[in-house]
Amino acid sequence: MLYELAISFDLEARQLIGTAHLKIPPQRSITLYFNDLQPTGILLQHSSAAPTIFSPEKVSQITINPENRSQELFISYNKTVQGGFDNFITSKGITLLNNWFPQPSEKVIFQLEANVPQGFTALTESDHLPGKTQNPKRFTFSKAVQNIHFTAAPFIIDEREVRRGLKVYTYLFPEEQQLADEYLEAAKKFILRYEEMIGPYPYNHFVIAENMQPTGYGMPTFTLLGKQVIRLPFIKDTSLGHEILHSWFGNGIEVDYAQGNWSEGLTSYLADWLYRSDQGEDTANRKEQILKYHSYVNEDNAIPLASFTSAHHSQPMAQAVRSIGYIKGAMLFHELRALIGEENFTRGIQEFYQQFLDNRAGWQDIENVFSVISGRNLERFFNERLNRTDIPNLQMMNIKVDNSPGNTTLSFTLRQRTDSPYQLRIPIQVESINWSGRFIREISAEEEEIELPLRSPPTRIIIDPDYGFLRELTEDEMIPTLAHFLGSRQVLLVIHPGDKDHFGGLVNFAIKNSWEIKTTEEVSAADLNSKNLVLPGRNNETSLSLFGPLSQPDSGVSLQSRNHPLSKTNFVLQVFSVDSEELKMVLPRLRHYGKYSFLHFVEGKIAAKSIASAQAGYSVDLAADPKVLPARQLTPFAEIAKSISKADVVYLGESHTSMKDHHLQFLVIEKLFHDRGKIAIGMEMFPASSQKVLDEYISGNSGMDEQEFLKASRYFQVWGYDYRYYKRILDFAKSQRIPVVGLNIEREVVSSVYKHGSTAKLTEKQKKLLPKERDLSLPGYAERLQAIHGLHPHGGSGQAGLSGFIQAQAIWDEVMAANIASYLQNNPQTTMLVLAGREHARKDSGIPPRVQRRHNAIQYVLMTESEQQIPSPELADFFFYMEEQKLPPAGRIGVGIEEKQDDRGPFLEVSSISKESNARKSGLRSGDRILSIRGFSIATMEDIRVALAGTKAGDKVAVSILRGLPGTAKEKNLVVELFDPSGV
Repeated sequence: MLYELAISFDLEARQLIGTAHLKIPPQRSITLYFNDLQPTGILLQHSSAAPTIFSPEKVSQITINPENRSQELFISYNKTVQGGFDNFITSKGITLLNNWFPQPSEKVIFQLEANVPQGFTALTESDHLPGKTQNPKRFTFSKAVQNIHFTAAPFIIDEREVRRGLKVYTYLFPEEQQLADEYLEAAKKFILRYEEMIGPYPYNHFVIAENMQPTGYGMPTFTLLGKQVIRLPFIKDTSLGHEILHSWFGNGIEVDYAQGNWSEGLTSYLADWLYRSDQGEDTANRKEQILKYHSYVNEDNAIPLASFTSAHHSQPMAQAVRSIGYIKGAMLFHELRALIGEENFTRGIQEFYQQFLDNRAGWQDIENVFSVISGRNLERFFNERLNRTDIPNLQMMNIKVDNSPGNTTLSFTLRQRTDSPYQLRIPIQVESINWSGRFIREISAEEEEIELPLRSPPTRIIIDPDYGFLRELTEDEMIPTLAHFLGSRQVLLVIHPGDKDHFGGLVNFAIKNSWEIKTTEEVSAADLNSKNLVLPGRNNETSLSLFGPLSQPDSGVSLQSRNHPLSKTNFVLQVFSVDSEELKMVLPRLRHYGKYSFLHFVEGKIAAKSIASAQAGYSVDLAADPKVLPARQLTPFAEIAKSISKADVVYLGESHTSMKDHHLQFLVIEKLFHDRGKIAIGMEMFPASSQKVLDEYISGNSGMDEQEFLKASRYFQVWGYDYRYYKRILDFAKSQRIPVVGLNIEREVVSSVYKHGSTAKLTEKQKKLLPKERDLSLPGYAERLQAIHGLHPHGGSGQAGLSGFIQAQAIWDEVMAANIASYLQNNPQTTMLVLAGREHARKDSGIPPRVQRRHNAIQYVLMTESEQQIPSPELADFFFYMEEQKLPPAGRIGVGIEEKQDDRGPFLEVSSISKESNARKSGLRSGDRILSIRGFSIATMEDIRVALAGTKAGDKVAVSILRGLPGTAKEKNLVVELFDPSGV
């Protein structure tokens, strides 16, 4: 059916004046839709003697019924374009993409005659391009289509021969004409590449035309690229190839939309994804795409791939829909390629093109072609990927390594955690110290037993290391990106009340994107622990409590997406802006940068961008690589002492009940005191609130004895470990007047944060004890604490309990770091030796980096070797290999105690006596009221621990008791030999 159009323009009125002439063959009917056109005349010439004239005022569409003879329809119309995106008529250029002629209900052969303004060159779908000086411009397109597109402007035309009979052209505005050469060369290379890959280019020419609007459209015979788009340096290497490929798929073969749109997925795979593969970035690209899919698609907005038809940015849930059409579609073809092999995939693409060129095709046609080519029944494969809204979710369980002599076998259960299992081809990589191996296993059941024969014991197993199929990612594979905040996730903007004006543009952006908004004063523990957070400003208290102070550029706008320290499934976006107007300029552009973790804009232009790294594939470590220390590098103690003598801080990490750790602490303290002189001892074991007591005891000026010191410092309330572990150190400090500094915070503060998951329940006085800046984001910190938390009975208390545990531990570390830094600043010539748990003393995420954040210090970490930790430079600077030492068994009296109270206050009464102890032999009886032990008055259980501090089994202690009824009771003094209950 031939459809002739003739158009002209009134630029001043922004009006299109057109005529349409349609030749309708016998026995054919057709409908034309006028949409918002204004018909001025409609005449139908048919078999009757007189033509039929329609009243144009009453017509929105017209249907021509079939007759035995051919019919001709004549229409005159006009259209005023007041301004829009797809259609515009101006003195600088004309573009008509939608509803600019009476739209036919079926495909027709178009001929167009366009009378354009002087100096304009016109373009539409056509077999041949008109001469440059010809006006009106005449076009004929021999391929039947339902719609054509039109553009005209004062273009400068350049051309290049691709091969005999085929040329490419650029139609560019004068100011972009210098880009012609590189665009022509790129287009030539793309066309030749796809001809070799797929088959002959289906048209007679290809034109790269510039548009005043920021478009990126691919039409039969030309692409329309926006003025802003065409200037971008990467467009000619990426997007241009995508639009050219649509000549084969989408235009050469049209999409049968009743079955869904396969064209965008296939074109993305053979264009954009292929170009990343050319750069060696195929795995990185697939992971980026899967991350993007996870950012925008969830169970609430997922649709089947078969339901995807279009991808316009203005449609509801545009990014989610585009992710399904482009990413899930492209991943289908990548998975298909791996399943049937490279050769069959290439043959299938070529066969599909040959069969369906100039016709419509759907997913079923693609399935049929590839099934025949590969000789496989692909029905289940296509059905699962086209019609399901979920994606595969894998879990490795029951991992076992059998190291039988001469034979190593790795076995595990691979479970699919979807409602019904997928048919999957699973790549598996197994690594060992000396080798790595690849395996492929096909699974189709909910649980599959996998067994792999290996050369020797493995160290790691990785499922899908190259991201060969779309699946749920593990927490360790996720990367903090901007897309997490632009997608479907729930987001909370937490803003300091004083920053609302400066970040007004961000607040409006949040409202537009349906983010929740709260001030830093309103945010709750539940918000903090479980939501994706946007934290603007350098003085944002919430940000400072999670990450401490962060170094950011001093100019422009920067955005940093980070892992959420309190939730492995959520993320935090920090926004810094020097100028509020510049921030407003940047915000609308963020959707183009969704894959990045960090962005820095200067004067509205991108200055820096980066993507965070993460684990590749679903990985499980099976064994650690052995670490080797050459014997010749073993160093005498004196030499190490010399190395650390100029340090500002020396950490002596301990396991609290390891006597060799405490022996090392004493040796280092003693050595540095004699070598350096000016030292101090910082101790985790005492809170800062006990500093006055520590000073009095160490100075020796107050006459305070050891028992009074332990009572006054609340040692057994705060710490509780056997005092003998630290006695020799404190005795030495006292004898040499070495300052001892309490580093810790009150236990009730840490306990409250742990229990409630935030600082909300603390008193104002307690809050003042906390450093405002607390960094929970040090690499590996949250993961390490999560593992520790899971080992304890409270580990089952859920995410809120874990969040409180991480925050409490960070407060512990930050308070000690703040106290150390403060002491160093006030005593610049002193070396502090810090006694703290091994985890607190770690170089990578314990106290040292927190001190360094506050005070530039030379720091060393010392630890003894431990069966629980392989020596690593992340843990310490020096590891000491020492003989194991044991603390003699602590002495016990061997009686049961009942706490009581009378009008004189609390007291302790003997309720029972152990048969194995020496208590009964010494004269102790049930009902005796204990008055003192070793001369120390006893009223509470803590007093007994104080009185017996430093004793051991076999020691004899004086015990004073009161025996008898009130009024007749008599005081008795006894001597009891302490015993070791564990040795009985």
